[in-house]
Amino acid sequence: MSLSAWLSDFITLFVVIDPIGVLPIYLSAIAGMNSADSRRVGRLSIVISFGVLVLFLLIGQALL
Repeated sequence: MSLSAWLSDFITLFVVIDPIGVLPIYLSAIAGMNSADSRRVGRLSIVISFGVLVLFLLIGQALL
């Protein structure tokens, strides 16, 4: 896969996930938590998001 294809895929994924737009939601969700709990929530969010993306990578075409 060429560099331009990787860049195109990254930009598409960045736009779909919208980390900048989700940041205020995350910050309001962890408001009042201590740092250990907020890190745990962040890690769990990343793991779940990764799992969903991999799931759709594997079965997305068949699902559509």
